[in-house]
Amino acid sequence: MRYLGAMVGLALLGLGTTAVSGQETGWQPIETAPLDRQIVLGRQDGDIFLVALGFWEVVDEPPFDGGRWSTQKWWDALPTHWLDIPPPPGASPPP
Repeated sequence: MRYLGAMVGLALLGLGTTAVSGQETGWQPIETAPLDRQIVLGRQDGDIFLVALGFWEVVDEPPFDGGRWSTQKWWDALPTHWLDIPPPPGASPPP
């Protein structure tokens, strides 16, 4: 599997137990993603797993559907997985 995006290193961390394409990773289903902070978003596109930093954007314009995932990268489909942004190297983990 190939990883594309600015956060390639994050995609390779493997910090959890959710399987993406048969590999144990830290990726969680998008349905479980927090809506109150920036996270790493990912989606499968054939044999490529795309990643980007993103956040939930509240939408208050028609069709008033509540919100959408927003990233700096343009995707033609919704993200399918998410991952917390890990602390920088040498940083203490949060309490």
